[in-house]
Amino acid sequence: MIPGYTAFGHIHTGSANLIEQARREYDGRPVVLKQPLSTTPTTEQVSRYRHEFELLRQLHLNSTVQAYGLELSDGKPVLVLERCPGHSLNTLMKEGALDLEERLQIGAELAAAISELHSARVIHKGIQPKHAVYDSTTGRIKLIDFSQASRLNSDEPDFNRLSPSVDLRYISPEQTGRMQQVVDYRSDLYSLGITLYELLGGAHPFAEREPLEIAHCHIAHQPPHLASIAPDLSPSLCAIVMKLLAKNPEERYQSALGVQRDIEACLHYWRTDGKIPTLPLQRFDIPDRVVIPQALYGREEELKLLLKAFDRVDHQHKELLLVSGYSGIGKSALVHGLQEAVTGRHGWFITGKAQLHERNRPYSVLATALRELAKHLLTEPEKRLKQWREAILSAANGNGQVIIDLTPEIEHIIGPQPPAAAVTPEAIRNVFQHVLHNFFRIFCRPDHPLVLYLDDLQWADSASLSVVERLLRDSDLGHLMIVGTYRHNAVDQDHPLTTLLNQLKSVDLPATQVELGPLPLSAITAFVADALHSPPNAVAPLAELVYQKTDGNPFFAGQLLRDLHSKT
Repeated sequence: MIPGYTAFGHIHTGSANLIEQARREYDGRPVVLKQPLSTTPTTEQVSRYRHEFELLRQLHLNSTVQAYGLELSDGKPVLVLERCPGHSLNTLMKEGALDLEERLQIGAELAAAISELHSARVIHKGIQPKHAVYDSTTGRIKLIDFSQASRLNSDEPDFNRLSPSVDLRYISPEQTGRMQQVVDYRSDLYSLGITLYELLGGAHPFAEREPLEIAHCHIAHQPPHLASIAPDLSPSLCAIVMKLLAKNPEERYQSALGVQRDIEACLHYWRTDGKIPTLPLQRFDIPDRVVIPQALYGREEELKLLLKAFDRVDHQHKELLLVSGYSGIGKSALVHGLQEAVTGRHGWFITGKAQLHERNRPYSVLATALRELAKHLLTEPEKRLKQWREAILSAANGNGQVIIDLTPEIEHIIGPQPPAAAVTPEAIRNVFQHVLHNFFRIFCRPDHPLVLYLDDLQWADSASLSVVERLLRDSDLGHLMIVGTYRHNAVDQDHPLTTLLNQLKSVDLPATQVELGPLPLSAITAFVADALHSPPNAVAPLAELVYQKTDGNPFFAGQLLRDLHSKT
């Protein structure tokens, strides 16, 4: 019981939350109460509830559920929400009583709701049928469940990481955390596409698959064309949905308003003529902000070199490849260009990042990589997670606590472990080296090659580089690619990275080196044209100005475009 409220109806019990209908006693207002299932919620859960409440309290939009309060009951947060009239799209689709006109009206209203939300500079990151409530009496939709939502700030890109509570069926490729792409408002448009696919076609595009397999499909598999499962739908309507489901955000619609206008046009013709002709699409798809493209520009030859190296790794080899250049020159963007190939072969692409303030902390670079790997493992089905658990414990050989000390998240996979037996500093160092070596070994497999990307190696700690050397010297190890990036102006002859390269070269294990220079004017022109959704000849004078001001540095070029847009 929650003081001040009388619960009278169950709405939903999820994996982490309980949602009930209730009445507020002092004024009789019908409300919805949302609270954690656990009697002892984690700090993260409590923070998420507070975040959702604060976000909703500031929105005040017609298309979003209102938050009335955040209560505390028996140490648990309880979110008090508006009781939205109507039914969730999930319920309406299961009942199967919607005709095409109703489905088109719902689709247009859902796009309008998302458009209003994006205008308030908020990304929902959980668009799906059960999070949209449709009121047939008013014809309006309200969005609910803002637990994953975040404010859109182009200066602070959101590299989302997959949360175990997220419904994998509706996430965008960039939300999987395996693409290293910015999660912006176009992520909601992909989820809108999945929802419209179900609404119009009656089936999920990746139906009857395990959750993790669905996540892989979002990244690497094309869904069946909507026309193949709903042949009576007009080609224009199918084209709208398939456009939303593009893997690359730049190839989707660029605004929810553009989607809304196109569906409204389909609805108009259906109501007046009883059929939908072939329509010109995206006439109103004009983004109201500058979004810096995430595509790779002017690095085609360098990317080919990386892809060839990965092909060798896929055939039992191991590779060390280093990409150098000045800050902002595009080193990370080039390495991330590997991800599609790695994911397409069911490989692991794991990122570790060195930090200046942690360069003296042993194994700090590898700790960040292990943390990301742990998060990926925790999204695996229980059967596969059990297999990984057994493999990790076998590799640790009684020293599992060593990995937990470095990355506490690993304990969620292998459980509590006894303290490590080694006592002297030298013995402890040897145990760490041995356990980490064996740990990474189990992920280098023919069916799952491992790409270990280590960023900003100019700040790398010596202990992490020692493990890298140990992995590369392992003559029995294959299916491993280690890619490092560093600022060449910050690495001298006495740097630990230089020492590592010299040692590897002495035993005939040289690294492949790629040095990146400024982008040419042609690449900057293509970059500016894509950012402004204009033909290259129309942006040529601006592109030349950007090129001159930034010296062909893609990061600075993006910053300059943002600054110019903010002043217009």
